[in-house]
Formats: sequence, C-alpha cells, structure tokens
Amino acid sequence: MKSPQGFTWKTVLSSKYLAGITSLMTFSMTALRSSSRLIFSLCCNDTTTVWTLIDLNCTLYKLRQM
Repeated sequence: MKSPQGFTWKTVLSSKYLAGITSLMTFSMTALRSSSRLIFSLCCNDTTTVWTLIDLNCTLYKLRQM
C-alpha cells in the first residue's frame, strides 16, 4: 500500500518542525544556565568583597581599642 504524497511531506515537515523546537529549547536552556552561573558568580564575588571589607574594618577597630 502506497502512502499519499501529501502525507509524506507532512511527516517530514512535522519532524523538521519538532527538531527545530527541540534545538531551540536546548539552546535556550544552555543560555539560561550560562547566564545564571554568571549572575551567581558576580553576586558571590560582590558578597565576598563586602564581607572582607567588613571583617577588615572590625579587625582595625579592635586593634585601635587595644
């Protein structure tokens, strides 16, 4: 039994469409993960700097009290 010509084209086009959606979703998730890591690392860097400065100020204050 032969399948109709239109059915074959619809199947091929559907497969390409789904492959494109899958690729787009994979790319989007990868980009999201990369940007999340960047934002998280920048936030940690700022937090570390702030706590280091606070610790330095506390240490200097304690030394002055002696």
